Amino acid sequence: MKKRYTVKLTSDERARLEGLINRGREAAYRRRHAEVLLLVDEGAYGPKQIDREVAERTGFTRRTVEQIRERCVTEGLASALGRKKRSRGRG
Repeated sequence: MKKRYTVKLTSDERARLEGLINRGREAAYRRRHAEVLLLVDEGAYGPKQIDREVAERTGFTRRTVEQIRERCVTEGLASALGRKKRSRGRG
């Protein structure tokens, strides 16, 4: 099945994500999201791994990898690195 959202990072974006992973003072979820984006990158510099392999390597589920990839394409890199806002209101 063809991926619906393909991540194609520039060399500058890859460098930023690699720096974020190697920096010690960064939230763990941001580092893991950055790792996912680097692994699913289908640009000229990316390894182009499939979601199942990325999920096994990072400890996320396949669906979470898909959601990170989707947020990167639709909302941008900064949104994909952050946590998803809760949509449920207080009752």
